[in-house]
Amino acid sequence: MSLQAAYYNLPLKEFDIEKKEGFMHKRILETMYIQLDTSKCKACWSCIEECTNKTIGKVDIFFHKHARFLAIEKCTGCRKCVKACKFGALMPLTPEN
Repeated sequence: MSLQAAYYNLPLKEFDIEKKEGFMHKRILETMYIQLDTSKCKACWSCIEECTNKTIGKVDIFFHKHARFLAIEKCTGCRKCVKACKFGALMPLTPEN
């Protein structure tokens, strides 16, 4: 298990990381329906406010802030968080019904 996966308490299959010259360059987390690109997150927390299932939480350290998934199994694919995100950090993985 990678250090990042352990930090976020995620199974490896739910944690994807690209490395650039030994530095963690990009973090992408996914539920069955939504993809979160933490490098685009501006920590406005509008996605957290919109999520009625409490699927999304925060990493809120003064030098490191972004949204994160707390319980990916609770995501129903309603896309309220995607619509709330003005920065494109949350994107749907499945086509709209």
